[in-house]
Amino acid sequence: PLLTAGAAVRTAGGMQQPPMNFALVCPGVYRSGFPGRHNLSFLKSLGLRSLVSLAHGEYPSEVRDWIDEEGINTLGLSMPSNREPFVTMQTETLLAALTAVLDPENHPVLVHCLRGQQQTGVLVGCIRKLQRWSLAATLDEYGRHAGLAASLLDQQMIELVDLHVLPKDAHGELSLDDDGSVSQVTHP
Repeated sequence: PLLTAGAAVRTAGGMQQPPMNFALVCPGVYRSGFPGRHNLSFLKSLGLRSLVSLAHGEYPSEVRDWIDEEGINTLGLSMPSNREPFVTMQTETLLAALTAVLDPENHPVLVHCLRGQQQTGVLVGCIRKLQRWSLAATLDEYGRHAGLAASLLDQQMIELVDLHVLPKDAHGELSLDDDGSVSQVTHP
């Protein structure tokens, strides 16, 4: 479920505020906007192993301290938003981010951009393609998270990006687990 900005979750330990546009993508993979200090108690509850940032910029000092204390792996793969007429996301960067997010060694992982809309939406759309969602359902989910920032260029990228070029290890291929998560599997 989509949690809107400012939404709080009541737990036994009190109120926790998830980052903007937070949602579960599949087991072990979460999406959101840029995490801030007010999101730390919520993020701690997820037991994250990795953060994949698609946004420009550094984490606030309190978030950086939490990352260091918890030993969370961070991967910064800044991607511009698709904008007419000449700014497009780099396919290579998108595929590198997707590869990192799909790697079970990084799970649980949170992938985010500034607002959890465009760049994160394109990456999640690629995951949905791997999960064999229909294009209509994939673009509907993208639109619900992107809101007024929705871009036809983003939707076109989701539809047309070639995921067959994703890196595979020597004996494996990407597949869908029984629980709906995408993982790397190897064949003897």
